[in-house]
Amino acid sequence: NRAAAYMAMEKFERALRDANECVRLQPTWAKGYSRKGAALFRMDKLAGARDAFEQGLDLDRDNATYVRCTKQELQLVMDAIAQRKEESLEFKERAIEAFNVQNFKRAEQHLSSAIELDPENHVFYSNRAAAYMALEQYDKALADAEECIRLQPTWA
Repeated sequence: NRAAAYMAMEKFERALRDANECVRLQPTWAKGYSRKGAALFRMDKLAGARDAFEQGLDLDRDNATYVRCTKQELQLVMDAIAQRKEESLEFKERAIEAFNVQNFKRAEQHLSSAIELDPENHVFYSNRAAAYMALEQYDKALADAEECIRLQPTWA
């Protein structure tokens, strides 16, 4: 319950610490995952919030009230993720325009913005690696290429 109190006080990092401890101590208690998801959502860590809410739902499908409330929160997270993905694609389009005029620095900036919005999109890392290559920033290009492979190992 302390995590809920921290949430009410908008002390989201403290709430997350408490929620993580709750999950560690009681890994089968769904509400701990809900608290974790709520804290992550307020911290704008959407993928983690989604995963926490889904874990909680997997643990307590028989509690109708819990399921209803958690699904509502999960839907808010999914809506935010969808909005970010849409915005990230706009940055990708701007990056393509920059590539077309060989403005690789601008392309890198747009792709970095896209990655901030959708860090799970492997294509953004691949394209930014290409921009870094053109800028002769090979260490950064390699790091992005490795992240692309980590996210999508079978993509060529």
